[in-house]
Amino acid sequence: MTNYTTKTVAIVDDDPYARQMITELLIQYDFKVIEYSSGEEVLSSDISEIKLVILDVMMPGMDGFETCRKLKEKYDDRLPIIMLTALDDKESKKRE
Repeated sequence: MTNYTTKTVAIVDDDPYARQMITELLIQYDFKVIEYSSGEEVLSSDISEIKLVILDVMMPGMDGFETCRKLKEKYDDRLPIIMLTALDDKESKKRE
């Protein structure tokens, strides 16, 4: 396996099972994973070492769309974000 130990990924999801599944997958490839249970939690943390955010869309409180907007404001669009959703309507998929 390739060594990716310098790559830190943040998983932001209110579902602990989803976080666990993604974490277990990424750890197999030597990624360091930091888990957050909400948008508010990740935004209030120092994520300067994070190289990628995997972000759930549907969360109570601040949803993934708002969290994504705030992360982009804070990190000037330099932080790659992958959004996960079970939504299948076209409007949700186009939303920024």
